[in-house]
Amino acid sequence: MASAKNAAAPTRPKRARTLLAALAVTACATAIGAGSTDAAAAVPRTSTTVSGSSTAGDRVLGDLARQKLGDKIAKIAKSKTGSRCFTDQMCSADWCAYFARWVWQKAGVPHADVLDGYAYSAVTKYAARYHTLSQTPHVGDLVVWQNSTYGRHHVNIVVWVSADKRLIRTVGGNEGSMDHRASRVVESPAFDWRKGRNGGVDHVYKGFVRPVGA
Repeated sequence: MASAKNAAAPTRPKRARTLLAALAVTACATAIGAGSTDAAAAVPRTSTTVSGSSTAGDRVLGDLARQKLGDKIAKIAKSKTGSRCFTDQMCSADWCAYFARWVWQKAGVPHADVLDGYAYSAVTKYAARYHTLSQTPHVGDLVVWQNSTYGRHHVNIVVWVSADKRLIRTVGGNEGSMDHRASRVVESPAFDWRKGRNGGVDHVYKGFVRPVGA
């Protein structure tokens, strides 16, 4: 009897150890499986979030770059307010288009040299070539006016736009006198561009010409 007790005594701990080991393996496998599921689910969410953030960030940076170029154009144009023609080319003819080109070139607008001495070239050359014609004004845009009586054209630079896009202020060269040597760079008060300019005599020709990159 004594030998039987001694033989049976270690059996119970061994079985307990086996059972505990089995339970531990099961628990570990369950934890690993759950962790794998969470990790697998987390990867796409993290990837999507990062991708979305990157896209949104690029869009914000692009908007800031466009706004920066427009503000730079407006600042340069306004800095010349009150000036008479100040280059040989400007002083040789009606110079509104030469002034617009000079400002865009100073601001670093791509392909500004496409503009020539004709006001409507902003629409017929630049906007046509680079597909930048817009029906909505933005700071830094060129706006070409067509005189409904004489059929003549004049070009301004948009330097301010109201929040609802109805009102604009512009800066233009060769204004205030019929003599191009006596005329000056003039900044307009705010006005409703849809009603025309100069008492409705001048109307927007085709649309607003956005610079490439803005």
